[in-house]
Amino acid sequence: MFPSLRIAVLALLSALAIVQSVRTTASWTKHGESRATASLLPIDSTIPLSVAAAEAEGEVYPRGPTPDPRRTATLDRYAGSAARRCIRAGTAGKPIRSGDFAIGPGITMMQPGIPMKVWWTPLHDPSGNALLLRAARISAGAAPPDTLRHTLVNVAMTVGPSPKAFYPGVFKLPRPGEWLVVATSGPDWGCVLVTVY
Repeated sequence: MFPSLRIAVLALLSALAIVQSVRTTASWTKHGESRATASLLPIDSTIPLSVAAAEAEGEVYPRGPTPDPRRTATLDRYAGSAARRCIRAGTAGKPIRSGDFAIGPGITMMQPGIPMKVWWTPLHDPSGNALLLRAARISAGAAPPDTLRHTLVNVAMTVGPSPKAFYPGVFKLPRPGEWLVVATSGPDWGCVLVTVY
Protein backbone atom coordinates (compact mmCIF):
# COMPACT_ATOMS: atom_id res chain seq x y z
CA MET A 1 0.00 0.00 0.00
CA PHE A 2 1.29 3.49 -0.81
CA PRO A 3 2.59 5.31 2.31
CA SER A 4 0.22 8.29 1.98
CA LEU A 5 -2.77 6.00 1.39
CA ARG A 6 -1.74 3.87 4.38
CA ILE A 7 -1.54 6.95 6.61
CA ALA A 8 -4.99 8.11 5.44
CA VAL A 9 -6.51 4.67 6.07
CA LEU A 10 -4.94 4.45 9.54
CA ALA A 11 -6.18 7.94 10.41
CA LEU A 12 -9.69 6.97 9.31
CA LEU A 13 -9.61 3.77 11.36
CA SER A 14 -8.40 5.69 14.42
CA ALA A 15 -11.13 8.29 13.94
CA LEU A 16 -13.75 5.55 13.80
CA ALA A 17 -12.20 3.82 16.84
CA ILE A 18 -11.83 0.59 14.91
CA VAL A 19 -9.15 -1.74 16.22
CA GLN A 20 -6.27 -2.13 13.82
CA SER A 21 -5.29 -5.73 13.16
CA VAL A 22 -1.85 -5.59 11.58
CA ARG A 23 0.28 -8.66 11.96
CA THR A 24 3.91 -7.68 12.58
CA THR A 25 6.66 -8.78 14.89
CA ALA A 26 9.33 -6.14 14.53
CA SER A 27 8.33 -3.51 12.05
CA TRP A 28 9.38 0.07 11.80
CA THR A 29 8.55 2.99 9.59
CA LYS A 30 11.14 5.53 8.53
CA HIS A 31 9.89 8.60 6.70
CA GLY A 32 7.33 6.76 4.62
CA GLU A 33 9.23 3.47 4.22
CA SER A 34 7.75 0.41 5.80
CA ARG A 35 9.64 -2.71 6.87
CA ALA A 36 7.93 -5.66 8.49
CA THR A 37 8.28 -9.33 9.26
CA ALA A 38 5.54 -11.92 9.67
CA SER A 39 4.04 -12.60 13.08
CA LEU A 40 1.59 -14.79 14.91
CA LEU A 41 -0.09 -12.02 16.93
CA PRO A 42 -2.47 -9.17 16.13
CA ILE A 43 -1.50 -5.60 16.99
CA ASP A 44 -4.45 -3.92 18.67
CA SER A 45 -3.13 -0.42 19.37
CA THR A 46 -1.69 2.52 17.54
CA ILE A 47 1.69 3.97 18.50
CA PRO A 48 1.45 7.04 20.75
CA LEU A 49 3.53 9.91 19.32
CA SER A 50 3.78 12.00 22.50
CA VAL A 51 4.11 11.56 26.24
CA ALA A 52 0.64 13.09 26.68
CA ALA A 53 -0.91 10.57 24.26
CA ALA A 54 0.88 7.64 25.93
CA GLU A 55 -0.15 8.71 29.43
CA ALA A 56 -3.75 9.24 28.30
CA GLU A 57 -3.69 5.67 26.97
CA GLY A 58 -2.29 4.45 30.31
CA GLU A 59 -5.17 6.10 32.17
CA VAL A 60 -7.82 4.17 30.23
CA TYR A 61 -5.90 0.93 29.59
CA PRO A 62 -7.87 -1.89 31.33
CA ARG A 63 -6.51 -2.92 34.73
CA GLY A 64 -6.32 -6.52 35.88
CA PRO A 65 -7.32 -8.23 39.09
CA THR A 66 -5.34 -7.68 42.28
CA PRO A 67 -1.88 -9.11 41.53
CA ASP A 68 0.02 -11.65 43.59
CA PRO A 69 1.67 -9.69 46.46
CA ARG A 70 5.02 -11.32 45.66
CA ARG A 71 4.94 -9.86 42.13
CA THR A 72 4.03 -6.43 43.56
CA ALA A 73 6.94 -6.66 46.03
CA THR A 74 9.30 -7.54 43.18
CA LEU A 75 8.33 -4.46 41.16
CA ASP A 76 8.37 -2.18 44.21
CA ARG A 77 12.13 -2.77 44.62
CA TYR A 78 12.96 -0.66 41.58
CA ALA A 79 13.27 3.11 41.18
CA GLY A 80 10.56 4.76 39.12
CA SER A 81 6.83 4.85 39.69
CA ALA A 82 3.87 2.51 40.01
CA ALA A 83 1.73 5.25 38.43
CA ARG A 84 0.92 4.82 34.75
CA ARG A 85 3.25 7.60 33.63
CA CYS A 86 6.19 7.72 31.22
CA ILE A 87 9.42 7.35 33.20
CA ARG A 88 12.82 8.48 31.92
CA ALA A 89 15.32 5.61 31.68
CA GLY A 90 17.75 6.56 34.44
CA THR A 91 21.18 5.50 35.59
CA ALA A 92 22.98 3.17 33.21
CA GLY A 93 22.90 -0.39 34.44
CA LYS A 94 19.92 0.03 36.80
CA PRO A 95 16.47 -1.56 36.29
CA ILE A 96 13.48 0.80 36.47
CA ARG A 97 9.77 0.66 37.32
CA SER A 98 7.16 2.17 35.02
CA GLY A 99 3.49 1.60 35.79
CA ASP A 100 2.85 -2.13 35.76
CA PHE A 101 6.37 -3.13 34.60
CA ALA A 102 9.90 -3.50 35.91
CA ILE A 103 12.31 -3.08 33.00
CA GLY A 104 15.84 -4.48 32.88
CA PRO A 105 18.95 -2.30 32.84
CA GLY A 106 19.62 -2.81 29.11
CA ILE A 107 16.97 -0.16 28.40
CA THR A 108 19.25 2.46 29.98
CA MET A 109 22.18 1.67 27.67
CA MET A 110 20.62 1.73 24.19
CA GLN A 111 22.80 2.59 21.18
CA PRO A 112 21.48 3.08 17.63
CA GLY A 113 20.86 -0.21 15.84
CA ILE A 114 22.62 -2.34 18.48
CA PRO A 115 20.46 -5.07 20.07
CA MET A 116 20.46 -4.96 23.88
CA LYS A 117 19.26 -7.62 26.29
CA VAL A 118 16.27 -6.14 28.10
CA TRP A 119 13.95 -8.06 30.41
CA TRP A 120 10.38 -6.97 31.11
CA THR A 121 8.55 -8.10 34.28
CA PRO A 122 4.81 -7.32 34.28
CA LEU A 123 2.79 -6.92 37.47
CA HIS A 124 0.56 -9.89 36.54
CA ASP A 125 1.77 -13.35 35.53
CA PRO A 126 2.55 -13.07 31.80
CA SER A 127 1.79 -16.71 30.98
CA GLY A 128 -0.53 -16.85 27.97
CA ASN A 129 0.05 -13.19 27.00
CA ALA A 130 2.44 -11.60 24.54
CA LEU A 131 4.43 -8.46 25.30
CA LEU A 132 3.83 -5.70 22.77
CA LEU A 133 6.40 -2.90 22.62
CA ARG A 134 5.48 0.20 20.62
CA ALA A 135 8.04 2.96 20.18
CA ALA A 136 8.20 6.37 18.52
CA ARG A 137 11.21 8.64 18.08
CA ILE A 138 9.91 11.91 19.48
CA SER A 139 13.08 14.03 19.15
CA ALA A 140 12.64 17.56 17.87
CA GLY A 141 12.74 17.52 14.09
CA ALA A 142 11.71 13.85 13.81
CA ALA A 143 8.72 14.53 11.58
CA PRO A 144 7.25 12.24 10.58
CA PRO A 145 8.50 10.23 13.56
CA ASP A 146 10.19 6.87 13.18
CA THR A 147 8.03 4.17 14.78
CA LEU A 148 8.62 0.58 15.81
CA ARG A 149 6.59 -2.42 17.01
CA HIS A 150 8.17 -5.45 18.65
CA THR A 151 6.40 -8.50 20.09
CA LEU A 152 7.86 -10.95 22.60
CA VAL A 153 6.05 -14.23 23.20
CA ASN A 154 8.61 -16.26 25.17
CA VAL A 155 8.32 -16.25 28.95
CA ALA A 156 11.15 -17.33 31.27
CA MET A 157 11.26 -17.99 35.02
CA THR A 158 13.58 -16.45 37.60
CA VAL A 159 15.69 -18.80 39.70
CA GLY A 160 15.09 -19.07 43.43
CA PRO A 161 12.66 -20.22 46.07
CA SER A 162 9.67 -18.38 44.54
CA PRO A 163 10.25 -18.17 40.77
CA LYS A 164 8.51 -15.41 38.80
CA ALA A 165 7.73 -15.30 35.09
CA PHE A 166 9.13 -12.49 32.93
CA TYR A 167 9.84 -11.70 29.27
CA PRO A 168 13.51 -12.05 28.31
CA GLY A 169 14.42 -10.50 25.03
CA VAL A 170 16.62 -8.49 22.76
CA PHE A 171 15.44 -5.01 21.83
CA LYS A 172 16.94 -2.32 19.63
CA LEU A 173 16.10 1.20 18.58
CA PRO A 174 17.37 1.97 15.07
CA ARG A 175 18.28 5.67 15.32
CA PRO A 176 19.75 8.17 17.78
CA GLY A 177 17.35 10.48 19.58
CA GLU A 178 14.62 10.50 22.21
CA TRP A 179 12.31 7.46 22.03
CA LEU A 180 9.00 6.87 23.77
CA VAL A 181 8.51 3.13 24.41
CA VAL A 182 5.12 1.78 25.56
CA ALA A 183 4.90 -1.81 26.87
CA THR A 184 1.64 -3.76 27.21
CA SER A 185 0.93 -7.33 28.23
CA GLY A 186 -2.54 -8.51 29.23
CA PRO A 187 -3.75 -5.93 31.80
CA ASP A 188 -0.29 -4.40 32.33
CA TRP A 189 0.94 -1.07 30.90
CA GLY A 190 4.22 0.82 31.18
CA CYS A 191 6.07 3.63 29.40
CA VAL A 192 9.71 4.64 29.32
CA LEU A 193 11.57 7.53 27.67
CA VAL A 194 14.91 6.36 26.27
CA THR A 195 17.71 8.53 24.90
CA VAL A 196 19.73 6.70 22.24
CA TYR A 197 23.22 8.15 21.64
